[in-house]
Amino acid sequence: MTIRQSVCLVLLMTCSAASWADTSDAPPSPSQMQTSLSEKACRRPSPATRASYSGRGLGVVHCPAPKGFTLLLVSSDAHSWIDLIHEKATWSSEKAVVYRPNPGMFPNVVGHITWLKKKDNGVSGIVFSVASQDDSGKTSLTHFGVRGLFAKHQVCAFTHRSEALRFGGAMTADEDPCPKGIKLDP
Repeated sequence: MTIRQSVCLVLLMTCSAASWADTSDAPPSPSQMQTSLSEKACRRPSPATRASYSGRGLGVVHCPAPKGFTLLLVSSDAHSWIDLIHEKATWSSEKAVVYRPNPGMFPNVVGHITWLKKKDNGVSGIVFSVASQDDSGKTSLTHFGVRGLFAKHQVCAFTHRSEALRFGGAMTADEDPCPKGIKLDP
């Protein structure tokens, strides 16, 4: 096992242990679907996918996603993020997770992904959580709401998961901008 693969495995264990990533005991609504990022749920991706990511010095695992989507948990030495693939389009949360203003130390995606469904059972957005540490070692969570996904997407960060769920499912990306001060992408 390479160092990168070991890092990815450690990150998966962190994701598994981070059940605190969503403190809501409520099940997802009928307009939502949740998929796990746990070590048990995720598996090795295809050799071609592994080669593509390992060629860039990254670890990667394939996690459950709705039909038509591929969800990859990607890791570097100190960070993890998700990449989504749908048809021939790829969207990466790397910029929002790792390069956002004041991301904290060691930002890593944890818990599960909430998929926000459209009336036609398509996906209109996602919500995911990122754990990071401050200078004193205290861990905090940031919840990301993404709407639009591949076309005209918006990514915003929130303190509470419920805010990210409202943002991600409320409207399309061209209707209303992120609340002031939390817009991350584009």
